[in-house]
Amino acid sequence: MEDDFAQRVRKLVDEAGGQTALARKTGMSPGAIQRYLRGGDPTRAVLIRMAQVCGVSLEWLVYGRDETPTILPSGTAPLPLYGFSDTGQQGWYTEVRYRIGASLDWPDPEIFAIVAPDSAMAPEGIRAGFVCFVSPNTRPNRNDAVFIRKKDETSAIRRYLKSESGWIHVEGFLDPKDGGPPVPLRENLKSDTLDLMGTIVAIRRRN
Repeated sequence: MEDDFAQRVRKLVDEAGGQTALARKTGMSPGAIQRYLRGGDPTRAVLIRMAQVCGVSLEWLVYGRDETPTILPSGTAPLPLYGFSDTGQQGWYTEVRYRIGASLDWPDPEIFAIVAPDSAMAPEGIRAGFVCFVSPNTRPNRNDAVFIRKKDETSAIRRYLKSESGWIHVEGFLDPKDGGPPVPLRENLKSDTLDLMGTIVAIRRRN
């Protein structure tokens, strides 16, 4: 985090009407706000919440770029948008490089968007370039599309099947060589190898 992050927090404090007001607005404790004003590093979840609630971009909050905050007509901030390099490869995203001028009426302050890199999940309606809205705090039901990021920083979009005894069972698809329908491929993932699994709650074409 850059040294002048505290200055940007100070600006948000001033616009909110004080430290207590910003804490109440973001759902954080006054002590947390004071810590950031002294140069403490926030978590990714805190950055996302602060950007969304205060109507600023993550690009500005983290790096100080994009000086003019973008606020949607509804009063909500644009969702953070992460772009894939390629499915299953390390360093899958270019962090905090994009913003998507869209809001989603979903009760999860940590919701974010990703760009699908290919059409491997076409049976789920997800094709290359489509934007998927991911809710990390929404529990998936069977056959929901989910975004998975492992602790080794590889990632994938899969169809959720079930969880049991420390394992998560998901399903992907292989492109057939003869041009036929996609071939389902089941995967069994140990829960402790995952950094994040979020339910894909909406899919949109990217303009």
